[in-house]
Amino acid sequence: MDWTDERMDDLASRMDAGFDRTDHDIRDLRSEIAALREEMHDGFAAVRKEMGDQFGQLHGAMLRGMIALIVGLLGVLAALVGVVATLALGG
Repeated sequence: MDWTDERMDDLASRMDAGFDRTDHDIRDLRSEIAALREEMHDGFAAVRKEMGDQFGQLHGAMLRGMIALIVGLLGVLAALVGVVATLALGG
């Protein structure tokens, strides 16, 4: 089997076409990766915002709960003081 100039040119053409397809595929993959990266960035930003909102609501609920607990404890303390004062005054 001899390698004639025509066969060498044909081989070179096929190799060039293969490299062109590979270059095209790599460019497509790079653009898909860039789009995916942007989509992920936007998605994570939305999740962070939503989580921040949720934590803000949780913080408010916990604060209201602590205030209610303190008010309740002060009420119990006032009732105990009243009972002790009543008993001490001769009740």
